[in-house]
Amino acid sequence: MDSLDRNSRSRFRDLNETLKRAKRCLPEPEYQEVYHSYHAVIKNTLLFLAVVCLPVILICLYILFGSLSAGEELVDGSVECITARMDYDGNFYWTRDSKVYKYPLSGYGMSTAEYAVGDRVRVYLDQSGQIVAVTSTPEHKAGTVTGAAACIGSILFPVLLILLVHCPIARKTYGKAWYEFNRQYR
Repeated sequence: MDSLDRNSRSRFRDLNETLKRAKRCLPEPEYQEVYHSYHAVIKNTLLFLAVVCLPVILICLYILFGSLSAGEELVDGSVECITARMDYDGNFYWTRDSKVYKYPLSGYGMSTAEYAVGDRVRVYLDQSGQIVAVTSTPEHKAGTVTGAAACIGSILFPVLLILLVHCPIARKTYGKAWYEFNRQYR
């Protein structure tokens, strides 16, 4: 992160030097046009990030966390679903507030032979914290793929939006004077 910080500071310092050069080299009306164009680019880029990219990221993250919690519909009479783990002697357990809750799986109509140590089961609790039902936990292979795609999409899609939509519009409209001066300066 230190490298990124130094690079960002260096980039903004270069932009500031470019503005100073514009002030020294250009007549006042042209300088004002370049100055306002520069600030319009920054303002509109931040606005684009807030209005377009941030919602895209939030939607992708919603898909990610929605796919991780898919299938946690509650059974009748339950108000909460908890994922518990199997231990070595046929019990399932979970922890809450530094307290371990441990119950035999056979007491809820399930065979302990189907589960190995560390396998997950879903435990449905009622309002008073009593167990309503225990069910097996399906494997979320599709959810993992969806989650990975959402994670990659939350990074890649906003970057592509900026590069393919925002930058060309900025160069042709409100940032035209700034980009022209910057191209001539370099």
